[in-house]
Parts: sequence; C-alpha cells; structure tokens
Amino acid sequence: MRVVRDGDRFAAGEVLIGVLHPPAAGPDGPENVRSMVLLVRHAGHRFLLTGDLEGEGLARFVKERAGPVDVLMAPHHGSRRLDAKGLMGKTKPAAVVSSQARPATRPPEADPYEAGGARFLPTWKHGAVTFRSHASGLVVETFLTRERFVLRAGR
Repeated sequence: MRVVRDGDRFAAGEVLIGVLHPPAAGPDGPENVRSMVLLVRHAGHRFLLTGDLEGEGLARFVKERAGPVDVLMAPHHGSRRLDAKGLMGKTKPAAVVSSQARPATRPPEADPYEAGGARFLPTWKHGAVTFRSHASGLVVETFLTRERFVLRAGR
C-alpha cells in the first residue's frame, strides 16, 4: 500500500496510469474533494477515472488539470449537483460511464453528459460496460442491454 498524489505515474505493460488528483495538500473539505483521479492511457486512448470527486476538488480539477479524453467516468455517481457541463467542455469525451442507481425521478432537463455530445452509459440501465482498446478504436460492450459499438480513434 502507498499514498499517491498528483504527478505520480505508473505502468502496467502497455497501460500508463497518471495520478491527476489529489494534490500533495488540500483542498479542504469533506473527503470527496480529495478523491483520486486517474488518467489511464492505452493504444492512443485516454480514460479519465474521477471516483467520487465533487465540490471544490472538482472545480479545481476542471480549472487546472482537465483535458481531452475518450472515455470519462462521471464523478460522484453522475450527480446532477456537479458542474458536468464544465467538465464536459474541458474533457470532450466520446463516452461517459456513470456507476449509479436508477434515478428516483426523471429530471425535466436533458442529461448534461448527453447534452455535451457524449454517449451516456449509466450502469443502472446498461450494467457493466467493457472497453477494449485497440489502435484502430475502442470497442464498447454493455452487459444488460447487449449493445456493441466502436468509438473510432481520432473521432
């Protein structure tokens, strides 16, 4: 076990993992503002894993560190209380996965991730979502809905 922070890097074969958050100190607040954010790279593709990031931690990350990715894991289980529009504007993912339960009510506005142009894949609807990374693109498969599609490199 080890403590990691912004700037740490790891490799597992052809997979490169960079820690983008939390910084060495702060931000202050509940634990979720210091949630670990990882950038996983393979075969020219970028996956941003945001964990439970929210509040000041998310605002700081979007302002200082967020950049284009192919796949985004929606922070804090896809909570609509977050600045999804700002995060989408910086990351511009082709697909967003959100590990979440079925919403209790249907909000009147469009989903912020779909509105941002991404294919939105909430796990309550699709179950497990698998990405297979190849130089030619990302093959995406969903467990419950049995969808299979390809996100091409360089979209």
